[in-house]
Amino acid sequence: MSMRGKKVLQKFDQVFLSTLNKSRKAFNEISREAGITGPQMKVLIALHHRPEGVTMRELSDLQMLSHGATTGLVDRMINMDLLERQRSEEDRRVVYVCLSKKGEAIFTEITKRREAELAPILDELDTEEEKTVLKALTILEKRFKDLA
Repeated sequence: MSMRGKKVLQKFDQVFLSTLNKSRKAFNEISREAGITGPQMKVLIALHHRPEGVTMRELSDLQMLSHGATTGLVDRMINMDLLERQRSEEDRRVVYVCLSKKGEAIFTEITKRREAELAPILDELDTEEEKTVLKALTILEKRFKDLA
């Protein structure tokens, strides 16, 4: 990696960790209140971005877990009324996992608290700073997608 790349990576890591630490406070509060674990929280976040649901294989890949571990995790979350299973209309053998109303409500609360933690930082950006940050994030997003 070039020196320029190392410099960008170092800054990226600093900002990412700072953002993660601020967000973690909201995640930890919600987790304690709702009685959910970190892996369960990751499932809620992943499924929120896929409202149509995902197959167990897709969820295993998203979570980087074995199929067996994912099945156990999903079963526990269904018992907690956080997730639902739905059969495909096109192929009855295919089952999708998606958020339940309770799971969606918990995700919404996570988002509200995370926004409250990050708002003081982001609301301080002036118009030019906001444009610069959004441009940089958009560039990184495109590069990550190009690698996928």
